[in-house]
Amino acid sequence: MQYLDYVAVANYNVLIENEKVLLMYGYNAESKMNEYHWAANIDEELISVIRKETDKALITFIPLDWISNFEKTGFKIFATWNDYFMNSLEHVHCDFESEFLNETECENASLVTISCKGQSRGFTGQTTEWMEIWLKGEESSDAETGIKNNAVIVHRNNYGEIVGLVCTATYAHGNEKGPIVWIREVAVKIEYQRQSIARNLILQALSYGKKQGAIRAFLAADECNKYAIRLYESIGFVGKKDTGQNDMFK
Repeated sequence: MQYLDYVAVANYNVLIENEKVLLMYGYNAESKMNEYHWAANIDEELISVIRKETDKALITFIPLDWISNFEKTGFKIFATWNDYFMNSLEHVHCDFESEFLNETECENASLVTISCKGQSRGFTGQTTEWMEIWLKGEESSDAETGIKNNAVIVHRNNYGEIVGLVCTATYAHGNEKGPIVWIREVAVKIEYQRQSIARNLILQALSYGKKQGAIRAFLAADECNKYAIRLYESIGFVGKKDTGQNDMFK
């Protein structure tokens, strides 16, 4: 729970809190699902509490060696997010002039992300409020990880409507390997996909991060999202499969 923002769980119920297990339960407005947030060192202790709950809910960051025991209780894999890194931005060059999201259009940007819900396991889109928080640099993990230079780069159609976007920021500014540009929430409306819009948006985000001093890049992708992974790898990202985030649902 290191990066968990109090505001995100202010209305959650604490199901149990002792020396062995901390378990909270509530409704996530962004994913539109009930979910658990937890802390425990032994899977049996966590499972013994969850087994008593009957509501369907998402539980995230399940260690790989815990998955089989969670499956025995009725949980199934919801998404497995693998990390992808680009260790150098030297080759990054973008001829596109970027347009950045204005705060007044956060609702439109949100709708673009939500339109892509279900195209990839675990991708639920983001709310208007999340977009506003991201632009202000007030997202829950910002303070803990030193995230800076938050931005949303958008793509418009011929009518001026936002049809694609990517959220980006930089972090790890004090790391000896150099700052990292974070690529996330890549979304393009279905009718505009397969037109290189996502590729161009990612390249713009990489170029933006490079201008902010980043020398590396990071993103996460569900292991089943083969089309997106091919795109990321063609740009220069390399998967690090031993750092996956396993999310499960019952």
